[in-house]
Amino acid sequence: MLHLQAVFENKINEFHAKDCEIEKIVELTEDEYQNFQNHLIQDADFISENKKLMHTDENHIYHCLLVLRQNSTEGVLIQSEGYNYARYASLLPGARDFVIARLNELADQIIREGTQNTKNGTWAVPFEELKERYNINIVLSNNIGVMLTDILGTRPELASVEPTEDSYEIDFFLDYCLNINEEEKLSLGIPDNVFRLKDLIRVPIENLHLVHHKVDMVPATIVYLSTDTLTEEGKQEWGDVLNVQVLRVFHGIYGIQAECSGADPKRLANFSLMLAGYCPCEDYDRWIRDAPDSPGMTMKV
Repeated sequence: MLHLQAVFENKINEFHAKDCEIEKIVELTEDEYQNFQNHLIQDADFISENKKLMHTDENHIYHCLLVLRQNSTEGVLIQSEGYNYARYASLLPGARDFVIARLNELADQIIREGTQNTKNGTWAVPFEELKERYNINIVLSNNIGVMLTDILGTRPELASVEPTEDSYEIDFFLDYCLNINEEEKLSLGIPDNVFRLKDLIRVPIENLHLVHHKVDMVPATIVYLSTDTLTEEGKQEWGDVLNVQVLRVFHGIYGIQAECSGADPKRLANFSLMLAGYCPCEDYDRWIRDAPDSPGMTMKV
């Protein structure tokens, strides 16, 4: 027997369906959901807190809140029109399954494009681009981003996925990257399971010096470096350096040193100099994100 709940209209000539976009997902406990469903026209705190997200735009599209019930696929779609209660509401049996199916399709597309186009195993996916191309509003605070992050994290192609304020930073296992052949993998010198520079800087680090494990070099001081230092274009340009293997971090003659393998020593040196501002102004502006609170990064040329 297939059991579900549905809302029926009496003697209607046609269904008056509305185009909708889900702006945020709220999940309630079973008791909270039941109380909400039994009192739809009563004010609710979670509606009041999110009412600015709900409206009808100039194209007559409903921008809605999706309320899911824990341990259930059922949900309710709400457009409160600025009120603190569910002024417009639609019961959605299978709402959770619908959202997961759509996010799985989006994950497939992200992985397909990334593995087909990355040159070094890294890939950046701006949230704004996902919004423009797929009409899916990815924000970590709206639960949609959290659900997509969890889905991406289960995919075998990904070594890691790191959500930032405005994008996903993705590392693919190199065997899945179509534009990286075996010779290029060897030239990169990066096994799939190593600790990389981009892993190290997930925690902001100051006064860092990158040194090569075989070639003696006098490193420039990187005053400040974190996952948010580079722009998306900068991460693509310097992806080979971000992907270098970090063999050890220690206190040496230059201070804090990260001993790196699988990198061209000149690229390591140029990366450090670039961060110090020793590069053309137009390149610095393209590669370095504006971060007024970060110490030390000023243009030199």
